[in-house]
Amino acid sequence: EDAVARLRSDAAAPPIVGAPNASGASTLEVGPPPQQEGSGHPTPPFGPPPGTRDQNMTPAAGTAAPAPAPATGDPGEDAYLAGYRLWEAKKYPEAESALRAVVAKYPNHRRASYAQNLLGRSLLDDNQPAKAAEAFYANYQKMPRGERAPDSLYFLGQSLMALKPPKPADACKVYAELLDVYGEKINTALKAKVTKGQADAKCAR
Repeated sequence: EDAVARLRSDAAAPPIVGAPNASGASTLEVGPPPQQEGSGHPTPPFGPPPGTRDQNMTPAAGTAAPAPAPATGDPGEDAYLAGYRLWEAKKYPEAESALRAVVAKYPNHRRASYAQNLLGRSLLDDNQPAKAAEAFYANYQKMPRGERAPDSLYFLGQSLMALKPPKPADACKVYAELLDVYGEKINTALKAKVTKGQADAKCAR
């Protein structure tokens, strides 16, 4: 809660948790996500549902708004896909509203993790990295077992690097947290992105 409050109060360069120390360097204490008793680290499944492409892939530049898709019969799925199509069409404010509504109305749906992550993606694509960081951090903290929790940690690091000025030290801590919590459970594509993110932030290896 303190982390979110700081993000809201300082859109220019917000710390996620903590404040500048005596040397002037910022600190970030992400900490492990809440776990169910006796569960160990979260072990979410990864990848898009069978027969579909990854719903959080970046759309090609100039993508036109797709035609409305037929209803699936699952209101939570339909609501998420509607928000996804708005994001894909680069209608970011509309996508943000739709995705927030999905998380609020269907908090226990498997797409809630997707929607919260895509909300962060929409904010980041809309040049709002501070708000994006808040959305990604919330997804990791509130839904650590969600299918997009690891992705949200990666994009949290990207958001920290997109701030002005960027926060490479904090981004490095986020990337380390991702690898520590999810380790070998993340897929090779995400692992490659994290490796590049660490290189861009000049993280100690």
